[in-house]
This record gives sequence, C-alpha cells and structure tokens, in this order.
Amino acid sequence: MKKIIPLIMLAVSASFAVKIGVMAPFGGTVCRSYGGEYLAIILDMEDSKNKSSVTGDPYPIGFRLADGNAYFSLCKMDDWYLKKVPYDYVVFRMDYACPSGGIKFRRHHDSEDDRNKNGTLYGSPSPTLINDNADMEFCLMPGTTGARNEFPLDGEFGVYANYVSNTVAHSIVRIDDENSKNRNSWNWYGRDKDKTFQTRVKRIVNDADKDTYYHMIRKLPLLAKKTSETEAGVDNNAFVNKSATTDVRGFDHSTVSFELKSAGNAVITIANVNGAVVSRISKENLEPGAHSVEWHSGVLPNGLYIVTIKHNGTVSSKGFVLK
Repeated sequence: MKKIIPLIMLAVSASFAVKIGVMAPFGGTVCRSYGGEYLAIILDMEDSKNKSSVTGDPYPIGFRLADGNAYFSLCKMDDWYLKKVPYDYVVFRMDYACPSGGIKFRRHHDSEDDRNKNGTLYGSPSPTLINDNADMEFCLMPGTTGARNEFPLDGEFGVYANYVSNTVAHSIVRIDDENSKNRNSWNWYGRDKDKTFQTRVKRIVNDADKDTYYHMIRKLPLLAKKTSETEAGVDNNAFVNKSATTDVRGFDHSTVSFELKSAGNAVITIANVNGAVVSRISKENLEPGAHSVEWHSGVLPNGLYIVTIKHNGTVSSKGFVLK
C-alpha cells in the first residue's frame, strides 16, 4: 500500500492543468468551444496626440483599437493545448504559476489619467489587475530546440511572439500609454539581474517612448499575401483570407456596410462583447459590390459590438464601437 499511494499522487499531479490566457475572437464562441472561459478588457490610452497603431497584419485576433481605447479579447484555457515550438512566445498568466518551463513577468501600464475608462468588459482576468492603471501578468514560454516549426495552438487563437512565416501573420501593436508623468514599469519576479531573460521578453513585449509594443501572431490557414492595391487602408504586406467572400466595412447606430466579392445570400449578426446577439438580418440575392443594410440599435448602450456576416459558406467578423 505504501508504494501505491505515491503512484496515485504522481498521476494526479501529472494531469494537473495550469490556466493560461490567449487572444481569441470577440464574442467568446470559439473560446467556449474549447472549454475555455471568455474574458474581455479595455485599456484607456493617451487622449492627447494618441499614437496607438497596428502595423503588419492589420487584424490581430482578439485585439482592436477603437475610440481611443484598446480592446483585448481573451480565452482562459488549460495549458495542455499548448505545443512545443522552436521560438519564444508569451501568454497571459491566469494561474498562480506558469506552465512547466514558463517564466512569469508583469508589464505595468500607466494608463490615461483624464476620464479613465480602463475596465473588465467580461469575466475576470486575475491575476492581471485592471483599475486606473493595468498590471498585465504574462508567462514567457521559451522555445524548444528541435521542435516543429508551427503555431503553438490549434484553432483560431493568437499569442505574443516576434515570429512570422508563410503560415503565421505577425502584427506589432503600439499602446500609447499616459504621456504625462508616465510610470510604466516591469516586475521580473526576482530576475532583475537576468538580462538574458529580460532581452528575450523585450523582443516580444517592448517599451519605448513611454509606450508598450506587443508583437502578436496568429495562424493563417488558407491565407496568402495581399497583392491588390485597391484595398484601401490595408498594408500591402498584410494578410487576408483568400476564401472570404465579404468584407465588413462600417457600422453605426443605423447601418451596417459591407462589400461582397460574389453574388449570394448574406446573414448579418450583431452581438455585444458578451456574445449575446442583439440583431440578426437576412438578405437574399445580393449582387457583388458595396451594400449598406439598415438596422435599429434602439436603446442599446454605447460600447463594443461584433458584426459577423455569413456569405457563401464563409464568415467575416469585425469589432466596432457604438458611440
């Protein structure tokens, strides 16, 4: 009996999952399909001469800049979904400890002081703390030599990494934090003299000009580089879904604007940040080209909404802020 007990304890310990947070599509449907818990937070960025931006892939999964704010859409899930890859990457720390081999660190955002709108839109991102400022808790997951060169997760998710390939899209997100008396900082959790570790982190989550820069990547199934110069407002080095047949262009209290690449029926769904559908509109026999469909927001509050259009077997989504 004395020999059996340690074996049972070892089996329980080996199956124990550590919670992590990864970038996920707004609304939470994809997250919940993996048994995860959906989270969404907002950071209020600098009001004066805001320089926040997204370069590279213009639509990183789970992140939007809108109305002077940064919106993060996250999935809290078990770490056993992670794969070993040859490059470093970063996930949100959602547990006391990081996954095996991971190293924790914190990025403190000194957010906008005037009329601060920082907050949690859905769920609790603990131990990340969001108040007038934000303490973002992360885990650096070191690359594994000899591992397969792929994305560290299956499914429609994103992580932080300074890496790009023909199957991975790379974005650099600039968060313009408070300019006046800025107190951005790091917590290295006892590794203050470990410059090698800090350098590896800062290749992915960097600081410069009182701002914070996040390198984000997402998987690119069926995607390829855009070559058309007629797609206004999109970087020529960005990536687009080759199979997508619609592009959501605009959204306000009365209309949804989109462009179809082929004829067919379209179903337009509008959901709030919690994933609740507030409107669904069906249109049949639409011709290719630009369209504007009326809807009525009624007494819906201002805030972030996700517009999804299903057309000819494909789905396109984009986040917008009603104001």
